[in-house]
Amino acid sequence: VLDNATLWWLLIFVLVSLSEYSLFLLESSIDVKEEQAMQLKTTVALLGSRNTAIVAILLCASAFAGFVLVAQVSPINKQLLYIAFLPGILLRLVTEMIILLLRAGKMNYLWKLKAPDIIFNSTRLYTLISILLLK
Repeated sequence: VLDNATLWWLLIFVLVSLSEYSLFLLESSIDVKEEQAMQLKTTVALLGSRNTAIVAILLCASAFAGFVLVAQVSPINKQLLYIAFLPGILLRLVTEMIILLLRAGKMNYLWKLKAPDIIFNSTRLYTLISILLLK
């Protein structure tokens, strides 16, 4: 049986994971032509690049809103939650918005491919270091 604190942590990690998945989904939207050419039935192939990017942003925004709500009512140390997790969620959301807004223009393809990976890995590292320092 899970105790109360464990359930709160589980909810926090689900919300953070959704924001991370949204970044993966956005990154996948770049490969839409290849997936459609191979007749794959992936989210990207079915929705198209732009719609997948919009779904990714909505997912991340929902994860952000859910995180803020849960952080407010949970018994977990709010300073730890806001310092360790919130910057990563916000940075993923901003990165997704920038990629969506710039995709209409000429955007460096390498930047589109590398930015999500850099943001994903750096926000995970930041969260880990923050947890270790704040505990």
